[in-house]
Amino acid sequence: MALRLPATRSFVTQGAVLVVSAALLVLSEPAGAQPSPGISEFGEGATPSTYTNFTVQPVAPNPGGNTYVGNVTAVMSLDGKPEVFAMGSNGHLYRFVQGPTASWQPPVDLTQNTSGAPDIDTSPQAILDGPHVSVFALAQGSGDLVDYEDNGAGGTWTVSDLNTLTGSALKFASFTALDIPTWASFVFGDTSSGQLVEVVDDHLFGNVWNSYDISSTSSFISVTDVPSVVTSGIRLAFGTGTAFHIYLRGKDTDHLIEYTDDHLWGNVWNAYDQTKNSGGPSISGHPSALTWNLTPHVYAASTGAALTEFIPDGGGGRLWNAYDQSRASTFAVKASPVALLGTILPAASNSPVPTVIANLTNGELETFIADHANPAYSWSTYDATSSSGGPQPTSDPAAVGGAGQPVYVFALTS
Repeated sequence: MALRLPATRSFVTQGAVLVVSAALLVLSEPAGAQPSPGISEFGEGATPSTYTNFTVQPVAPNPGGNTYVGNVTAVMSLDGKPEVFAMGSNGHLYRFVQGPTASWQPPVDLTQNTSGAPDIDTSPQAILDGPHVSVFALAQGSGDLVDYEDNGAGGTWTVSDLNTLTGSALKFASFTALDIPTWASFVFGDTSSGQLVEVVDDHLFGNVWNSYDISSTSSFISVTDVPSVVTSGIRLAFGTGTAFHIYLRGKDTDHLIEYTDDHLWGNVWNAYDQTKNSGGPSISGHPSALTWNLTPHVYAASTGAALTEFIPDGGGGRLWNAYDQSRASTFAVKASPVALLGTILPAASNSPVPTVIANLTNGELETFIADHANPAYSWSTYDATSSSGGPQPTSDPAAVGGAGQPVYVFALTS
């Protein structure tokens, strides 16, 4: 892998992987011939000696001559293997799984194989819901939110129209999903008019699923693009305080906007302009957030193409601050990076540290890691594309794993 900062900054996200949209590729074996365009997986070795040895190999062909479009989504299944989902140019939802030897199997057309399943017209979002996988998408024509669910019975799937089940006329423009074990599954998204909406299987009011217009119960700021959500361990552990921090791009300002259910000023939810509060830059695309040491860390590409970290660290006399974490390099970062807690570092008390995977404007897939190994710069960078000899990504990356386990990164490639 190409090390971009001082040589003392010498590790990378464990097992990072990239998947693309034409032929599915795996990067966990030694690199061979240049793979053909398609869905690809970039991977690193599982030991420090191979952290700089990204590899790539084919995974699966295109579905019946179609290509994959939009962005892919992935989950880590209960058997510890990633599952990948993508939308075909024919509007069908496709599933990719690994076999017993970790080789990728031919894609399964879930739309064709699931009774009553509509074609979709947006990139899917997948979650692990207990023992089951749920994949959310928007139906062609109606724009309704639909839920493909693996019912665990011999690999069969069912599909539900959540707009019908909730009786809601609100339609998502974009959305994200998450599951909180022992609580509920949540879908948060924006509407074309900039509202923030929550759909949740809370089993209230005689319904399994319900829909709530968060913007109507908050200090409203118009938002757009895919949200990123982190939860509060304090609320989940003790039942009091803030549960959610939801980050989006401002529809009218391109600022980083936070919605949180802090129950202040007579509102359940409130919205805050954290670009304004931090003195930070406007952002492009959608942000990606994680919780580290009980504190939200939010990553986004600024409109000036810098990887920017927003943190409520209380520095400089204000609660929120913004930091350019690509300042040590000449890299220009494209919109919509993905962040997670990745490799465990001895220097960080053997704890996983923030890792951000981003596309650069030069076409490379880059890994940024907060290893704090150099007093001058707290972040290292590594080039997954050049190291593996793999194709360049053409979509936003998606990632699963981390917290000391291998990280898998997926995206469409050229």
